[in-house]
Amino acid sequence: ESEAFAVTLTMKQHTQGKSLDEINASLCLRHFLNRLNRTCFSNAFSRGGKRISVMPVLEKSYDGRLHYHLTIINPYPDNAEFFVQSIRDCWQKILFADSQVDIKPVYDIDNWHSYITKGKKPNIDWENFHIA
Repeated sequence: ESEAFAVTLTMKQHTQGKSLDEINASLCLRHFLNRLNRTCFSNAFSRGGKRISVMPVLEKSYDGRLHYHLTIINPYPDNAEFFVQSIRDCWQKILFADSQVDIKPVYDIDNWHSYITKGKKPNIDWENFHIA
């Protein structure tokens, strides 16, 4: 079984009188990743800085909607269900989070990476990029 997951997170473009832009999107992703890291590692994250490996790419759809494609490495390969549910639970608590979340195991990482970086200039979110 694959330890990497292909995750697509959709985002509301407007909420509570605020509009989504690349800066807000990145802040929302940081908030989400902090929650996910706390869920997975608790004190090892807050005190020890232990973090999930993630490659986030911010993309604008053909109709201008911002959304994220992520490669996330599951720190608990023997408990994929817990990790997938944690992603869903943590994302739903984020301000601009939309309800559509797509999570699939990655069997061909090169293929997935070429898909999410398909733009002429892939918009990798280096602020939230982390390799453990």
